[in-house]
Amino acid sequence: MPYPVDRAHATGPQEDTVTVPTPPTPTAAVNAPGLSFRCSICGEPSGEICIWCTKDACALHLCEHCRRCSDCCLCRQQDHRR
Repeated sequence: MPYPVDRAHATGPQEDTVTVPTPPTPTAAVNAPGLSFRCSICGEPSGEICIWCTKDACALHLCEHCRRCSDCCLCRQQDHRR
């Protein structure tokens, strides 16, 4: 979309309008079908990571309360550590 240029403060070639570039579009989604991530603890397919160590973790090994994997979790509820 062109915008008017203030010629008093413009630098470079003098044009009447400036074209603003559009942001790039993502090429692939994080959970694209071709990508497969594995839980670093049990090897099962996973789609999330531990917010502490950033390793892949499946739903069984990711704490619902703190979002850390069972290796990093410090919650008192340790029933997810099997």
